[in-house]
Amino acid sequence: MFGVNVSPFLLSATIKHHIEKYREQYPAATELLDTCLYVDDVISGADDISQALKISKDADTIMKDASMKLRKWNSNDQALMKTWEYEGLETYPRHSENDSGVQSSKVLGIPWNVIHDYFTIDVKGLLELDTSKPVTKRIVLQSAGKIYDPVGFLSPYTIKLKCLLQELWLRKLAWDDELPPDIYATWLQWWSELPLLSELKIPRMILDSSAKDSSEIQIHTFSDASQRAYGAAIFLRVKHKDRISVYLVTSKSRVAPLKKFTDPKSWFHCSGKDNPADLLTRGISVEALSKNSKWWNGPSFLSQTKFLTNGLDEAIPERLYS
Repeated sequence: MFGVNVSPFLLSATIKHHIEKYREQYPAATELLDTCLYVDDVISGADDISQALKISKDADTIMKDASMKLRKWNSNDQALMKTWEYEGLETYPRHSENDSGVQSSKVLGIPWNVIHDYFTIDVKGLLELDTSKPVTKRIVLQSAGKIYDPVGFLSPYTIKLKCLLQELWLRKLAWDDELPPDIYATWLQWWSELPLLSELKIPRMILDSSAKDSSEIQIHTFSDASQRAYGAAIFLRVKHKDRISVYLVTSKSRVAPLKKFTDPKSWFHCSGKDNPADLLTRGISVEALSKNSKWWNGPSFLSQTKFLTNGLDEAIPERLYS
């Protein structure tokens, strides 16, 4: 029922009702469709080709029974892609013996290099700016709306534009008023770094099959606040037999509310030089972001073999309350 408010709910409820009938026969595929289905996209993974093939074929069988064909199967493993094609599952993009394959796909709108298995940032629309026309609040807002970063990979960079927008509102500029010289200089510096975003290569996989042999898996959250903004970043710490891996999982940043209030909490205190969330409130350039190991892999103390929270101050210093 197109155009009806409850249509998305009815679609989801119908699919869940349908797949529940197969939970005993296809438990893994049912769990996949129940937990990894976003509207009409299924996003998941497997530890090996045989497992991925079985789950995908079972999921295809379940959905076919409801006349819902799963299409555009895609994977970073070329052997699995060819196996899917041999088994009759429709893959996208098409692969052949003489074709290295289309290297770029999208996962919920995020560009994904399928061959090398990393995410990239699409800035094509942002670079299409007519520099001959004056920059206004309308243009700045349009630019902010064109940045698609649902995971928060670019938060230390995008927070600078959010703060700039808040400043424009504070100065009560009309939509088509030209930016004041000081704000225009800040905007120009931010915009000039956009081409560097396309050079970022963000690994897609942060938890592979070797994690099953790990002795410890932890999630660490860092937060910070300043007069202009506040934010948080979440990292995954995996302790393997021979190494420790730390990866950025997600982040969020917000401009500080104009109506301020204080609500101090008794969390562990992390110094600014070690706190990756500090970048969310200060903002950094794309070049600095691409080389900042603290942002992509967390602070160095998370990678220590004997990581103890008693290395951090349990109480927030009293001087920070004022």
